[in-house]
Amino acid sequence: MSLGRRVETNASVRNIVTVDPTLRCSTGSMTFSAHIGISDTMGINPFGRIHAIRLGVDDEPAMLIDTEYDETSPALSPDGRWLAYESSESGQMEIYMRPFPDVNTGRWQISIEGGTEPVWANSGEELFYRNGDNQLVSVSINTEGGIFSWGNEQVLFTVDNYRSDYRYATYDVSPDDQRFLMMRIERSAEAELILVENWPEDLKQLE
Repeated sequence: MSLGRRVETNASVRNIVTVDPTLRCSTGSMTFSAHIGISDTMGINPFGRIHAIRLGVDDEPAMLIDTEYDETSPALSPDGRWLAYESSESGQMEIYMRPFPDVNTGRWQISIEGGTEPVWANSGEELFYRNGDNQLVSVSINTEGGIFSWGNEQVLFTVDNYRSDYRYATYDVSPDDQRFLMMRIERSAEAELILVENWPEDLKQLE
């Protein structure tokens, strides 16, 4: 879900604020990224900032990560103790990890050659993301004893024909962590619009 607010400043330039809620975990917290930027005739240049709010506790969200870089797509671990997200700190989008909610007590770069759309396995023992070659990959996660470590990137499959968005994950994983739900991009030389009339009657015939 994405919410937006636009404030007109003149005919060609607008302030843009969009908010992308991403995940509600069992701890009752929700993280989200707010994109703040300028829109003109050349397009939008957003800068992401990651916030969090404790549902039923906080009256307003608190800033979690506020740097000079674009930081988006936050993903909380199932136990609510680790926060994966994207940052442009290296010059391209990469996946990073921090403890949660004390995000300033540690930071690790997980991906090496590009990374977007982090999604946790429901087991909490894997992190999925898209790498720079547009492949869905997995890294093993170990947090035993409160010490964070991760394994090498394992390629699962190519995702060229599936929708992507660096601001938030456009896919999800099944409860058993064995399947993925994605939106396929249908490419066609000619677009065709089909109008179906009296469709409620057609549905009754199928009952």
